[in-house]
Amino acid sequence: GNCHATEAWKSLESELAYLSKNNKHVILSDEAFARMYVTSSNHDDNRKMLYDLVNKYYPGRMRVVVVYRRYYEWQLSLWNEDNKPFVNGNGDTSKYRQEYRNWPSEGGQR
Repeated sequence: GNCHATEAWKSLESELAYLSKNNKHVILSDEAFARMYVTSSNHDDNRKMLYDLVNKYYPGRMRVVVVYRRYYEWQLSLWNEDNKPFVNGNGDTSKYRQEYRNWPSEGGQR
């Protein structure tokens, strides 16, 4: 697939254009960046595509910051993610996991 055609990509590009025009700084941060790879369908390098997009609006001003997360900090985070009561893990209360839909006295989890 061509990510340039997705709504998410268009929205990101629109935001970068606006922020750059208004001389605003941008921080893009996501654990998913660690999992970016060359797509198998069209052989586009997602990392290069993202770099090119940011460089289009902030030429020569991109900085990459890498942070190492200690193993035991990561373990706690993973446990927390696996045990959140929400289906998608981001706090959307309309999508409780089945085991959290009832009070503990009604068979739900604590």
